[in-house]
Amino acid sequence: MPDYQKMYYTVCAAASQALDALPVISGNALSRKTLETALLEAEDIYIETSDIIQFPPSDHLTAYEEDILSRLRACSSKDRETALKLLDVYLRSLSE
Repeated sequence: MPDYQKMYYTVCAAASQALDALPVISGNALSRKTLETALLEAEDIYIETSDIIQFPPSDHLTAYEEDILSRLRACSSKDRETALKLLDVYLRSLSE
């Protein structure tokens, strides 16, 4: 079975690197916008359809946990990704 997650990371990393290398001039505006939009859409799809977070059933969450998850869901995909990366780093540090 294809490793879609690895494929996603590879393509998105390459697109991100291409954006960084592409000079910000009016002649590149459409190309930059196309790449930026595609990256954001890909991030949204990945976050919405992947198992990054396994939410427990709602009846088992405290009000505080519900509030945190609600605010996470309301974030932009970029902010949500940043928050999840920070949480991942913290949780990994607990197991070291």
